[in-house]
Amino acid sequence: MPTELKKGDPCPSCGGTLEPYRILTPEEYRQIYDRDSPRPLPLGTDSAAPAVVQEHGQLFVCARCQYRTRFETDESKRAGTSRAA
Repeated sequence: MPTELKKGDPCPSCGGTLEPYRILTPEEYRQIYDRDSPRPLPLGTDSAAPAVVQEHGQLFVCARCQYRTRFETDESKRAGTSRAA
């Protein structure tokens, strides 16, 4: 039976470190996805919409194998909406 992955655990695939991707602020999200003047997404930044991050949690990526998972944010814990691992 698989155990639940928690923030701070090693990567379940290779044992590497799961590092958090930066979350865009609502203003940055609007600027990046502006049709008239889009900006490039900075490397190491989660491209998910703020509502997705709130519901599913912050993106963490393994530095070695690129395994991806989401963990609850403080905001999603308070709201009780996260379905993250």
